[in-house]
Amino acid sequence: MNQIKFINNLSFSPDGELLSAGSNGRATEVFMRQGDLDNACAVYSLMMLLIMNKKINRKDLSERGQQKGYTSVRRLQDKFLISLPGSYKEGYFFNDLRDKLSESFKRVATAESFTTIIDKKRDDIVSIEELHEKIRNTLDAGNPVEIGFTRKGGKSAHAVVAIGYQEINNEHETLRLFCLDPGYALNKQSYWNTIIDIKHEVKARATYQDYNYSDVNNEICNVDEILIIQ
Repeated sequence: MNQIKFINNLSFSPDGELLSAGSNGRATEVFMRQGDLDNACAVYSLMMLLIMNKKINRKDLSERGQQKGYTSVRRLQDKFLISLPGSYKEGYFFNDLRDKLSESFKRVATAESFTTIIDKKRDDIVSIEELHEKIRNTLDAGNPVEIGFTRKGGKSAHAVVAIGYQEINNEHETLRLFCLDPGYALNKQSYWNTIIDIKHEVKARATYQDYNYSDVNNEICNVDEILIIQ
């Protein structure tokens, strides 16, 4: 039986909104759609990641500039939510997210990034097999993973948050990731609004072997970056 395994700390409100315990231990809304804040997919996904790791509350993001003093939350807001790029590969690679989080929020949270992108400037390169293992191990530990994927052709990319997975025993031995995608609405009483299938069996450094399923698009892609909160 192919069971689905979800991370810890998720529930629903009486009206069906997805909740997680926030930094104060109280239930707070998790999902954010592009337009709720002043940024794009990589930053929206990072904020959901921080909420589900109990580092911030949703209220911290809606009350920008209202904190007394230059707190860690205020520094986080200044770094990520005020007039800065946020699209994956148009503004932030995940090592950029990692570094900026360390600069602004290191007293509260730090992050690790990993990529299969070959770039001499990157210090976080791993093999495809290692990337897949880190995704599974993090989800097994009950924690979410920010996922970056490039669409076929390499002209655009996107960032989402994986909150669960399922092992699919087919000819490709697929790891199916259940994700929160800030680009689309999330239905009430739903844990996810997009699915990514990644193949375990990799020939050399084959690209565009993964697949993203959503209500709007089904497309070939390549999962090539992840971010994990510590």
